[in-house]
Amino acid sequence: MTLTTKRWQTIRIGVCALLLAGILVETGRALLMPTVDKNKIAATTAKAIQFPAKIPLSDWQLVNSKSIEASEGKAVGHLYQYRNQDNNTVDIQVHYENYAEGNIARLMMIHGIAPPASTVLTIKEQYRTGFYALTSYNNRAYLSACINPVGKSTATSEQFTKNKYEHGFSFPRTLGWFAGLNDLVDAHCLWTAISIPIPVNVDEALLAEKYQTLETIWSQWYDWWQPNMKKLEAQ
Repeated sequence: MTLTTKRWQTIRIGVCALLLAGILVETGRALLMPTVDKNKIAATTAKAIQFPAKIPLSDWQLVNSKSIEASEGKAVGHLYQYRNQDNNTVDIQVHYENYAEGNIARLMMIHGIAPPASTVLTIKEQYRTGFYALTSYNNRAYLSACINPVGKSTATSEQFTKNKYEHGFSFPRTLGWFAGLNDLVDAHCLWTAISIPIPVNVDEALLAEKYQTLETIWSQWYDWWQPNMKKLEAQ
């Protein structure tokens, strides 16, 4: 047996022991405190975010910024509206999703953008930012993605889950989980939907041009949020 194999076995045993200890702690807590309200526990572990009134975008001027209140089944959000020198407009709707599943089509339905099965998503990837989805509906072109606190952006449940388990664990989170201060895996994301108007009978060339505009905006948007997301989470 090589030294590397022995080392990995030691690490594996340590991780298993840590997880077993966590399970025992959680079991003991459940037995000793059977009347604890699960909703209250969720409320203590769920995070919130303070949306800034203004986020800069080069070549675009902010013309409107307003909060979107949380409601049943809908996370708290914000709407930013911009205009450029050519009088083109862009809307950016964001919602801070606790316990997200990363399904972009479902999030678009939940937040009133498009009903189920009414859009076809084209999934694309930028090497630097990650995955995102493109679609058009009701005279608007959309780019939508989940900006994750760790890892890259995702556009499907499978991508979100993979990213969550590859990047969502950390030693501080594990300690916090033992103490009941947070979830074991970070499972929230900033869902973003960037949209611009398109003509009723838009042709493929013009639609491709609109998508390219959205991709340029997305790159800037992601670059601003990725380093600032954790800073704006309310503790």
